[in-house]
Order: sequence, then structure tokens, then C-alpha cells
Amino acid sequence: MTTRWLAPGAIAAVIAAAATPAAAQEAAPRPAASTFVVEEMRSGFVVAPDYRFTELDGTPVGLLGLRAGVVTDRRLFIGGAGYWLPGTRDGLEMLYGGGLVEWFANPDGLVDFSVGGLMGMGTATLTDGIGSFGTAWFPFHRLAERYADHGWRHGWGHGRHDWRFDPPRFGRSHFRQEFFVAEPQASVHLNLKDWLRVGAGAGYRFAGAAGEANGRLSGFTASIGVQIGPP
Repeated sequence: MTTRWLAPGAIAAVIAAAATPAAAQEAAPRPAASTFVVEEMRSGFVVAPDYRFTELDGTPVGLLGLRAGVVTDRRLFIGGAGYWLPGTRDGLEMLYGGGLVEWFANPDGLVDFSVGGLMGMGTATLTDGIGSFGTAWFPFHRLAERYADHGWRHGWGHGRHDWRFDPPRFGRSHFRQEFFVAEPQASVHLNLKDWLRVGAGAGYRFAGAAGEANGRLSGFTASIGVQIGPP
């Protein structure tokens, strides 16, 4: 009797052992399917001409400017910029440039904002006015003249005394001044195309290492410009 029940019991034990791992696998939760998304970073070379309104030595002037560099994912601009004042009637000139870093907050929106700064060096031509009051510190000179048989002679204390006026004579000298420059700026942009945006900004130009001329070279700035690229 023992032999008759031994074979069926062994077969049942084998079937139960094989079914247990399968049931455990069905009861265990399945891991969530992972999703891997590849997004293209729109980076490339950018050229951005602009025009800058500012003051130089208390005189309103306009500077021609050009920025160029590389934009990473349309957010971080790293490059350089230069600005040039061709000259004024007073003889003022300015040229400066350096490295430029700019961060864009909303490159995919219609309206974008950015903050950045330029740091570099420059040179400028400034003017100094020089005044002269004739041949003496007082512009009026007394000229005593009298008539004699030998013609007109000059002398003091005799004859008629006339007052002569020498008008002040003013001149202007020019000197060249080198300086360091740091120029932070905040801007707002309108994205017309993926590769084209127009913008306006405001900032301040800090001049240094120019001695007493630092204040004459520093000033607020306002600019308008166009940025071309990347695609």
C-alpha cells in the first residue's frame, strides 16, 4: 500500500515545486517602463549689431556696436563685443571692447529677457578748454597817446588816455586716455523667428584706471539691436 501511494505523491510534489516560482513571478509587480527622450540643443554662432546711446564727458553721443559669439541651447551667450564712437565736432572719440557673457531666460517664448556684462579695455580722446586773456590777466590795457611834431608817440601821463580791449582768446586741446571698462546690462527681446530677434537694453559703463577722467568716461547706456542666429 505504501508503494502504491509513493509514486503519485512524488509526482504531485514536483508539480507544486514548479508552480511556486511561476506564481511568485505573477504576484511580483512589474517595473515601470522607462522613457528616454532626446532633445536637440539649438546652439550656434550669433552676430548682433547694435546702436548704443550714452554720454561721454557730459556730451550725448551714439556708439556703433557689434557682438559676436556662440550661444549654447539659445540660453548662454559667450563671446565678445566692441563699440566705436567715430568722432564729434568737439573732437571726442571712444573705442572699447572685451569679453561678453549673457544669459537668456525665455529663449522659446515670444518675449525674452536677458542679463549680461562686458569687461575689457578701451581708449578715448577727451578735450580740455584753455582760456587766455590777451597778454595780461586783465583784458583792458590803458594806452596813453599824445600828438607831437614827429607824429604819434606812446607815453603815460601825457595827452589823451584811451582804453584798449583785447578780447579773450580760447583754445582747446585734446588728449588720449586709456581705461578699463565694465558694463552690465539688462535687455528685453522679441523673438520674431528662431534665428532672428530684436531687443532693447539699458546699463551703465564703469570706467577705471583713468584717474580723474573716470567720471568723464563713465555713463548710463541705452541700446537697440538685432540678433541673428542660431537656427
